[in-house]
Amino acid sequence: MPVSETLDTTPRASPMTGSEYSASPKKHRRRPPLTLPGEQRIRPSKSNPIYGLVDGAKRGSERWEVARKVPQFSILPTWAECNKKFNEKIQAVLRLAEETADETGSWIYVAAQMPTGRHEFTHFASRRLRKEAPGPVNDMNAIAHKMFGGLVSSRRKDVLQLELEVANQRTDLQKLADEKALLYQAKEHAEAVIQGLRLRLTDSEPLSAEELTELLDSTSDRTSV
Repeated sequence: MPVSETLDTTPRASPMTGSEYSASPKKHRRRPPLTLPGEQRIRPSKSNPIYGLVDGAKRGSERWEVARKVPQFSILPTWAECNKKFNEKIQAVLRLAEETADETGSWIYVAAQMPTGRHEFTHFASRRLRKEAPGPVNDMNAIAHKMFGGLVSSRRKDVLQLELEVANQRTDLQKLADEKALLYQAKEHAEAVIQGLRLRLTDSEPLSAEELTELLDSTSDRTSV
């Protein structure tokens, strides 16, 4: 049988129907398309960094201009979401690092840690790097461990200090609230005394000196709290 007439038995995935596509899960924080239908396709590059350059990318001590492919993300609203997203993306980073090292024979080292992480820092060293420089790899691990450990400890101290300051502020606010309540009680008592004086002054029988002194002394005791 001629080659052109051979049957292709390679299994192919059938396209999704409309209902299947609408039922498929949507990605978190879906990125906007680079171009709209009918427009010329935009390709972010060093010469056309429409989304800016990767912050912190360097070759040696010199800045390396790497164009972002998508708009820069902002931090997620809660640490729980941040930890979940970190665990997802750092695994993708490690997979990509291993694939790149295996394909290119390069030396790759990656280290990362979350400020609120409950585990030790995450790190990866390519097979070739571990084989050819086991000592320096251990040294880098020790340096990363010390660096991340110091950052986490410092953050915990800052959190404890902040919690202490918040507790002190709450105590001060409670004292102010108590003082305000006492002042309010004194004000109410003074108004009652004044009202009593007004009523007695309108009576036919005037206040005696002893009664007037007693009323003024009670008002003075309340307002001095």
